[in-house]
Amino acid sequence: MESLQIKYLPLSKVAIYEKNQKLHDIGGIAQSIMRRGIQEPPKYDAALGAVVSGNGRVEALLHMKAQGYEAPAGVEVDDSGEWLVPVVIGNDFDNEGEAAAYVVDANNLVLAGGDFTARDMAKMWGAEYTELLMLAGSNMVTVDNDDVAYLLASTGDNTAMFSEPETPDTVAKKRGKTLVTLSFDNDDHEAFLSEIRRIQSTSGLSTEQAVLAGLSLV
Repeated sequence: MESLQIKYLPLSKVAIYEKNQKLHDIGGIAQSIMRRGIQEPPKYDAALGAVVSGNGRVEALLHMKAQGYEAPAGVEVDDSGEWLVPVVIGNDFDNEGEAAAYVVDANNLVLAGGDFTARDMAKMWGAEYTELLMLAGSNMVTVDNDDVAYLLASTGDNTAMFSEPETPDTVAKKRGKTLVTLSFDNDDHEAFLSEIRRIQSTSGLSTEQAVLAGLSLV
């Protein structure tokens, strides 16, 4: 396996991945960098020709430089005034598709670690996220409460969940259809449905609530 190295590169030469659809709080990231410096250098991948992890940090540094901030701790300055940024180099992916898939994985792992609902997570992505998922080889399926209930019923005995005060039908009538967009690897459909059944059996959640809980684990 190729070893990783940290190299200092001119900030203007550190390529951001333009198709990265995760939105960033540039102001918040910039404030954190000013207080604590660069603690996690961005990771560059040669197959992608851009940063695969840490795009928000690069964007924040560009913003800070343009606004006339002093270089934060961890960033060096050359004789011309150019900021030199630490970047992780090496262990590149074999092709652009694999690198793009890692961008999706890295972003989702960060989001899954926080207290995000499915709606909160959806707001973190731009409109072209579907294109990125296709690059990563993932499926995207949109379902409502009734669809989920049908899927659960067709894959095993789930009669216990309908003894709850709220069924998918009553939830849908009171709240309207709740659309949830799921994305997962081709072989993970049954695993996801099994996880929903497990969540229901141990927590007593309604189908809608169990699906939202399950999404945080995808």
